[in-house]
Amino acid sequence: MKNKKRKIATIAVAITILGSIYNNKMSNKNNSIKYETTEPSTNPIETFYTVPTETTRPFDPRDIFTTIDRPGFIKNTTTVYNWYNEEKSICGSIDAFQKVYLISTNGEYTFALAENNEAYYIPNENIELLPDSYIESDLSDKITTLAYEKEIIGKFTVSIGAPDTPTDEGYFEIKGKDYNRYLDGPGYHTYVNYFFYYNGGDGFHNLPGYTTFGEEVSHGCTRMRDEDIKLMDKYVYVGMKVLVHK
Repeated sequence: MKNKKRKIATIAVAITILGSIYNNKMSNKNNSIKYETTEPSTNPIETFYTVPTETTRPFDPRDIFTTIDRPGFIKNTTTVYNWYNEEKSICGSIDAFQKVYLISTNGEYTFALAENNEAYYIPNENIELLPDSYIESDLSDKITTLAYEKEIIGKFTVSIGAPDTPTDEGYFEIKGKDYNRYLDGPGYHTYVNYFFYYNGGDGFHNLPGYTTFGEEVSHGCTRMRDEDIKLMDKYVYVGMKVLVHK
């Protein structure tokens, strides 16, 4: 009987020692973890959305980000950061009117994905949401995109202003829609079937007989194929926003 009691006591001590060793190992393991991690994603937005956060940093209400999940643009040339708090470091800058994809915000900074697939924290005062319906003209790619009620209706290869009469960058709105009229200016008197103007004499129009696109040849307007501007006519309305950028 004494031997049996001694054996039970020995097992109990062994279990206690093993438990202590296990707890120490787990404690050391937890202390070595500095960042929260998630499984890698094939979705670039999900990948950029996973922001390393030091577990030792005190909780800050600014850590709470609200999802936006909308396109937007840069209102003014702005500095961009890799984080938003006092230890933030500058990543570079983004020019005014560049389109960005707004992922989330904490009310002070917005986490955004630029068109080069790099992600930054951008001060909210330098960002504006794009509406559900808009026209975007990328002067570098010479592509005009039509979005209507959050749906991309089409992406069209266009011709833009020549170097000495460039197409202006900016955020505008459609001022009017004209049909079967002449466009007049220094050295030209040109007939068009469609003309949607937004910036003084600048606008979107076709040019009968013109078949070469992706060039810098106009007096500031955006030239479009007949079938492309005919499609655009079904969706474009006065007051529709127009974002033009390089």
